[in-house]
Amino acid sequence: AGTGWTYSEQRILDAYFTGNYSGLSEYDLAILDVCDHVLTAVAPERMSEYERELAIHDYIIRNVSYDSETLSILPFFDENPNNTNPYGALVDGRAVCLGYSSSFQLFMDLIGVECITVHGQGNADREEHAWNMVKLDGEWYCVDVTWDDPTIMGAVSERQAHRYFNVTSDFMRDTNHFWDANGVPEATGTQYAWQP
Repeated sequence: AGTGWTYSEQRILDAYFTGNYSGLSEYDLAILDVCDHVLTAVAPERMSEYERELAIHDYIIRNVSYDSETLSILPFFDENPNNTNPYGALVDGRAVCLGYSSSFQLFMDLIGVECITVHGQGNADREEHAWNMVKLDGEWYCVDVTWDDPTIMGAVSERQAHRYFNVTSDFMRDTNHFWDANGVPEATGTQYAWQP
């Protein structure tokens, strides 16, 4: 986004739920356009919460690429300035983990599924990482949309693309996710784990 624009989930939610889009910037409107498309064509209201969550997860991993320019050490690398928010993910199609997780968070908030974003570390070298947790039928599940989109691997199997979809906290711990458990619910739900 240009100078002066910063992402605000609340601003997007307010506009979406009131239908009042006045005062929104072109960036906000572009995000809302994508949300509108996804929530009518990809994950419409007639679907269950779980079906909508899965459809949104799959939409994100199909339409967003990891912004690998952030990893570049070249002098002229071109990191997407919005790679940590839904504009980078949903409009530009390039994001880092925060862009993926904030987009998923936004969609869950739009459809009324309780969701939080967990900030922690990933991989053995414990680099900064973020993922989500959702509550379905009273039970918590972890969702790591970023790690379900292993762009460097090219095409992956359906199983690989859902490896971190609705998994337990124990599974996350076993796969190099690290976080401060204080104030973060424990995900123990298995009913809505991904089924091939």
